[in-house]
Amino acid sequence: MAEAQITRYKQQVVVDQWTLVRVRRLVRTHMYWWGFAPLAEDVAQCVHELLINVPKHTGSSWCTLSLERPRRTHVRITVSDTSREPAAIREPDEHGGRGLLLVHGLADAWGVTPTSTGKDVWFEMRVAPLREAA
Repeated sequence: MAEAQITRYKQQVVVDQWTLVRVRRLVRTHMYWWGFAPLAEDVAQCVHELLINVPKHTGSSWCTLSLERPRRTHVRITVSDTSREPAAIREPDEHGGRGLLLVHGLADAWGVTPTSTGKDVWFEMRVAPLREAA
């Protein structure tokens, strides 16, 4: 597979059950396209977890999803929302609390960056890209 030249994708998202299905497919497609097939499912799962947190914790279903491949060895995913409340891992209970715990376990790095309009919740995953067979 030839290496993809486009290294960024960004879209406004209204989080609902149908969007979650479409976004998971879109994320997996980008991971394959960028040569990160081994990461596809884990990245899609982490994106899903960040997106379902948006309406739960911000009072709005709107956010922005950004996928980036800043280097050949890793991807960075960002979900930007309008809440200034920092995202944090909490003790899981019957109502939730597993999303960021899962992201923490799967991602190589993750964090929260305050912005002028709210915050960015991001994570990075690394892998050696797949090479073409000789």
